[in-house]
Amino acid sequence: ETACYTLLAEDYMRRKYEIDEIFWDSYNVQPSSTYFGSHNGLFRQLPATAKEECGIYDPRKRPWFVAASSGPKDVVIVLDVSGSMSNNGRMDLAQKAAITVVETLTISDRVAVIAFSDYAYQVHRGTDLL
Repeated sequence: ETACYTLLAEDYMRRKYEIDEIFWDSYNVQPSSTYFGSHNGLFRQLPATAKEECGIYDPRKRPWFVAASSGPKDVVIVLDVSGSMSNNGRMDLAQKAAITVVETLTISDRVAVIAFSDYAYQVHRGTDLL
């Protein structure tokens, strides 16, 4: 459904880019790209750019997408740091997941990281977990 809606946006973006080209040509400047990002991560960019690998750019992690799709958040990340997390790369997976969450936060969000094993404690900046 969203892909169909973006086709309408793409038509508008194409017309806008053509108008921008006419304007910026008088200054010998290439117009900037036009972007569209939907609530579910569908992304359109004109003019399109070719990439060597697909899927590296995820607009859902971009600040403009996060800010538009939700308001300020209070986030608590809870990490198990017990010995069992050293099995099968679990700690690496947990840290990567936590980093992914943090990368989606904006300046208006608040975050706390709680680690636990035998007891729970708040993790502060500068420790090995962050």
